[in-house]
Amino acid sequence: MTESTVENVKPREPVATIGPGARLREAREARKLTVEAAATQLRIDPALVLALEEDDYDKFAAPIFITGNIRAYARLLDLAPEPLLEAYHGLGHDVPPALKQVNRYPRLGSSTSWAPGVIVLLLVVVAIMVFLGWQSGGRLPSFSQVQEPPVHDQNKTPPVPGAPESALLQGGGETGSGVIPSEDVDLGREEEPAAVPPPGLPTLPPVESPSAATSAPAVRATLSLKIDQASWVEVRDTTGRRLLYDLLDSGAMKTLEGVPPFDVLLGFAPGVTLEFNGKPVDQRLYARQDTARFRLGENGISSL
Repeated sequence: MTESTVENVKPREPVATIGPGARLREAREARKLTVEAAATQLRIDPALVLALEEDDYDKFAAPIFITGNIRAYARLLDLAPEPLLEAYHGLGHDVPPALKQVNRYPRLGSSTSWAPGVIVLLLVVVAIMVFLGWQSGGRLPSFSQVQEPPVHDQNKTPPVPGAPESALLQGGGETGSGVIPSEDVDLGREEEPAAVPPPGLPTLPPVESPSAATSAPAVRATLSLKIDQASWVEVRDTTGRRLLYDLLDSGAMKTLEGVPPFDVLLGFAPGVTLEFNGKPVDQRLYARQDTARFRLGENGISSL
């Protein structure tokens, strides 16, 4: 029978790996550089400088920050960064953590399996309710509000848009169209925007026109205006018709025709030259603080 001998083999002790911290500290002390001065030049906290010199890398968020600071510290101390980086990698601190296996399919019955479906269903319901509310004018339609469309009577005159209710005749009698036209409505006419006088400037009062039965044939006259300086001008004839109502700029010329006498308002009287039927008019006596109001006719000029 053969006896087997087992030799006792002693395990080899691991060789201690020296990090780059000691070499960094020696180079800093050789340059007589304090930790705070090195941290100021590296623009990092002094505690991180001490961590680099003590090979304490738990204070750094990721290996990329460690290698970047080692490289910058080596350049500050005029050292070659590659040997220091190799010493750091030899410590094994930059080994990436093991990847965890993530289950791609959630288990049935868990809260994460049905939560997305519920959220999508709620969004669809909200979208349908918003669409129905928009179609019904802001309220959801109900079956009790659904009514049959009204039946129109063919013998009844349809209403005319814009006409008052009192102008419609009931039943379509012998009057033809059944619509009484209004004298105040002009369908083919567009109102022009009225001019606005300057603040504080008075306006001429309306003139009562004479009745058609007692008035004689109207004699018309002309009024010419030459604007030397900008002025507000308002002119009415004896019938109350407004011939001019505007702000005229310098250099403007206007010739008005109407039934005299004319009621005239000048916002800046010194800047306006007037002629009545080709004859010059002196309005300076009727100016009050550069504003003039007067009446001009065949008998001359008078104040208002």
